[in-house]
Parts: sequence; C-alpha cells; structure tokens
Amino acid sequence: MVCFLILGYGLGVLGDAAILPLTGIFVVLAYITSNAFRASRGRQDRWQNFEVILDGDRLLVTDHSGQQTFTRSEITRLQENPILLLIRTADERRRLLVPTLLTGYPELRASLSAWKPIEQGPYPRGLFFSVSRWIGVFGFAVLFSTALLVRSLYVFLPLSIIVGIFLIRSNQIILKRRPQIPGHLRDPFYLKLLFPFLLVLLIVKAMMYA
Repeated sequence: MVCFLILGYGLGVLGDAAILPLTGIFVVLAYITSNAFRASRGRQDRWQNFEVILDGDRLLVTDHSGQQTFTRSEITRLQENPILLLIRTADERRRLLVPTLLTGYPELRASLSAWKPIEQGPYPRGLFFSVSRWIGVFGFAVLFSTALLVRSLYVFLPLSIIVGIFLIRSNQIILKRRPQIPGHLRDPFYLKLLFPFLLVLLIVKAMMYA
C-alpha cells in the first residue's frame, strides 16, 4: 500500500496536480494506511490465542474474550468458505467463526460434519476482508483521487480508463449480488449509488478536457 501512495503521488506531480490538495489527500490516505496496519496487527494477536477443543458433544472455545461452550444440540447450521467455518445457533448473536488455517482444522471439520452437513457459505460481512480485496480498494482510492486532481490529459487518460473499468465492474457485482442466506442483510442502498456517483465525477472531470 505504501507503493500505491508513492505511485499515486508521483503521478499527481507528473500530471501537474495542485500540490496542496494532492498532499492533503495523500496525508489522509497515509493515515488510513497506518490505522489499517495497526488494526490488522491487533486482529492477528487476537487470533493467536484462539483455540477450539472438541469434547464429546461440546465445543470448548477459548479466545480473547474468555471461554465459552457450544453444545451439539444448539448448533443449527455450519457454513464454510475458503477463509472461515461459520457455526450458527438459533440465537443469531451467538455464533462462532473458526479460521480454516487453525491448527487441527481438518480433524475438527470432519467431526463437525457428523453433527450437521457443512454448506458452502458466503463471506461474513464486515468480519473478514481478504488482503487482495483491501489492497484493491485502497489502490482504487489512490488512483481515483489522483485522477481527479491531475491537470495533464496524458496522465488523466490512462488513469481514468483503469478507474472507470474498476467502477463499472464493481457496480455490476453490487447490482447482481443477492443474499445467500435467508434473512442475511442486503447491501445498503447507498452502496448501490456510490459507484455510479464516482463514475459521474470521473465523466465530469473528463468533460473539462473537451
């Protein structure tokens, strides 16, 4: 992400962007980056203490908040994606996320599959973001900000093509996405308007060169 900051700032200077707003935006982006790294380090520390032990018909769970127990009878659903196994109960507030990279996960998965069938599940919203997705969003933010600030057509044109493709593709994904679990929260309405709005800003900027 630091590379994106250096690249974006360099393109901004090359594209004759006003130095003061360019520097201000990139200071904000650098601050967001530092906070993201600190939060990521905290999540890693939290998962280091995570432990799941299968004891008969009980799951004994130890994490940063203490210990808790899940019994076989209260588990209603098991859903798995490449990152997590989501263990659900009748109480939506009481559920367990088990990383698939956990030591002994294959054995745990095999035992749990005897309790309930394991379904293919979606990525839980707001709980996990893959590194590639975060880097992609951050890279887009850097390039989009640079595209709006540059005054050189030769720098704006390639940036606008890259950013425009990202916006169009992201908007298609948002519009087609549907909840895969009954009762699962839908994307907020403003999210469906975000990418078209950013695309309009890009088009308005392009019209300034006409």
